[in-house]
Amino acid sequence: TGVLIIVPLTLVSALSMMVFSDRLADRLHRLSISVLAFASFGLYLVHRLVFKAAIAVFFPADGWMQVVYLVLVALPLSVLLGYGLQRGYDRLLEAWDARAC
Repeated sequence: TGVLIIVPLTLVSALSMMVFSDRLADRLHRLSISVLAFASFGLYLVHRLVFKAAIAVFFPADGWMQVVYLVLVALPLSVLLGYGLQRGYDRLLEAWDARAC
């Protein structure tokens, strides 16, 4: 019975995001979007590790508090680490290019 709710909800959500994405993007803060875009690959690499570590350190018993904790603690930490990882990689490439020339 869960599938009968989840599948239509997923399809409607995906369709809504495609329809409203341009309008939503116009209203979002451009610096925030550029930071997230820059950090996205590093974020992809570290998010599971950060979330697992955050859960190991502290994990509330209440379901809503778990969501709040992960969104307010683990997610920003993941973005910061992803950004730092990408920044370090870019600096390494710049140093490598400078040395090669």
